[in-house]
Amino acid sequence: MSGNKTAVAFNEQNDVAWLKLVNPPANIMTSTFFDELSAIVQHNIRGEKFKGLVISSEGRHFSSGADIDGLLNLSKTYKKHGSLPPFLEKNKETFRVLYALKKPVVSIVKGICFGSGFELALAAKHIIAAPNCKLSFPEASFGLMPGLGGISRLLLRTGFALTAELVLSQKTLFADDALSMGIVDQIVEANMLENSAIKHITKLHQFTNNSY
Repeated sequence: MSGNKTAVAFNEQNDVAWLKLVNPPANIMTSTFFDELSAIVQHNIRGEKFKGLVISSEGRHFSSGADIDGLLNLSKTYKKHGSLPPFLEKNKETFRVLYALKKPVVSIVKGICFGSGFELALAAKHIIAAPNCKLSFPEASFGLMPGLGGISRLLLRTGFALTAELVLSQKTLFADDALSMGIVDQIVEANMLENSAIKHITKLHQFTNNSY
């Protein structure tokens, strides 16, 4: 990423908060992305009084995941010392905070949703996918494992056997398969993703009387 280009943006519209990946086309999750996301979660999201949060993306794809070259280089450095990289724990905590929010959180995913991008989508309690969405954990092909809590959240949706298969095989799931497996909750056309997320948040907010 060049210059001061922002990787993730935050805004509120009509009491709904929007967390948006804004580095298309692939919305790669670089170290800059994770730093910006952590700051937004701590200063704009945690404890705020919006009705719900939508996690979305700019462009054709949700995210191709982390910057693998950068991640591998950092991992090699810490592996020599037999310790976990501190950035991994920090990023994992950021995703945990999103998942633990006491209000509706909806991910709307389209195109590629891989690796850390898939884990970010799973940090929402409700996932709405476009028909062209593809989901995968390709980390094993690089000698890595998903490390931001995505495995445990996928376990809650699909159980152990299917989670293990998806993580170890690096299988790519299409939206219809993900829906039948309970990984996504709804499929809508790409141009209806945002409206569907707002409707879901509004419905849950009314039902729970702002206590989610």
